[in-house]
Parts: sequence; structure tokens; C-alpha cells
Amino acid sequence: MSTLEHYLRAQDSSDLADHAERAGDVDWVRASGMVARQHECAMSVWRVIELGDYRALRPAFDNLMRLCAGHGIDTHPAETVSDVLAWMMEPTCPSCSGRGFELIPGTPTLSDRACGDCGGTGQRAPAWDDDAKALYDLLKQEQANAAAAIARKMRD
Repeated sequence: MSTLEHYLRAQDSSDLADHAERAGDVDWVRASGMVARQHECAMSVWRVIELGDYRALRPAFDNLMRLCAGHGIDTHPAETVSDVLAWMMEPTCPSCSGRGFELIPGTPTLSDRACGDCGGTGQRAPAWDDDAKALYDLLKQEQANAAAAIARKMRD
């Protein structure tokens, strides 16, 4: 299971008991809490995207705005952040419902032809400019750094 999967499972756990013999969900919650201060942007976006916690939408937006400011993304930062968050919240191709293939007309069966809109990826193509692509790449790196930091805490 990946670090993100452990984190997500722990956030939704009803078993927060300490287990001396193994790492439990409470240990993942603790580790993520320790890491959150240094990786607030990644953690807030995970809460929105992965957990559907829309109370974290404003903090995620603000954190992404700071990420823009820190990396010279200043043409239309609010629009850039909104575009990236909107795509991350709903990346599924509406034409194929994320299946990647067209339906056989008149049936619920998938054909062997890739969806014409998404090319078989199951995700809608983001309508991003260079700033949005740069922000997305920065965020993915921040999330990778946060996951690595959580994993290090769990090893220590």
C-alpha cells in the first residue's frame, strides 16, 4: 500500500488504537500531522481531492496561491489555481465516464474503440496554459515530497 493510501485509510479509520507490535492508523495520522506543517499545500490538496473534504478547499486554494507566488506564476494566479483544482476534482472524461472506450451503440457494452475525446485515457484533457501545467507539476512534486516525509516518519 502506498503512503498516500495509508494516509487516506487512516483519515477515515475508526480504529485509532495504539498497537505496539505494528504501525496502526493512528501512527499514520500522527506522521501526517508532523509533516503537515512543512507540506501544508500537499496535505490540504489531498484533503480536498482524495477525501472530498471541501472545508479544506479555501486552505488548499490559499496554499496553491502561495506556491504560485513562490515560483513566479503571476499572470493570472487565481484563475490558474482554479483551473488546476477544478481538473483535479473532476478529471474524468464526460464522454466515456472514465472507461476509456466508446459504448457499442444501443448497448451497455464497451467497444474496442478508444474514446474519441480522451484517446482512451479516461481523463478529460486539461485546458491549461503553461502556468497551470507548471503549477500542477510543482504540486505533484510537493505531494511526492510530503509522501516521502510521511514514509520517513513511519520508519523512524
